[in-house]
Amino acid sequence: MIDDPVPRITGRAWICKGRKQEAWAFTLFLPSPVASCNAIDWSTLLPPENVTKWLEPHTGRHILNMYPSDAIVISA
Repeated sequence: MIDDPVPRITGRAWICKGRKQEAWAFTLFLPSPVASCNAIDWSTLLPPENVTKWLEPHTGRHILNMYPSDAIVISA
C-alpha cells in the first residue's frame, strides 16, 4: 500500500484506557508514494509537539488515523 495513489501503512496499535488495553486499527497516511519501506523518511512522520490536526482517533470504532503531512502549528 506504500506505492498506492493514497500511500499508507496499516496495522494494530494497543491503546491504554486506565489499566485496560484495547487493540485499535491504525492507518498512517504517507505524504507520497514510495517504492519500498527503506525509502520512507521515518523522521518526518512524527510531527513536533506544537502541531495539531494530524491525529484522528475514532473512539467508538477503535480506529486511529494519522496524517503527518496535514499537521499545522498551534498558534500561541
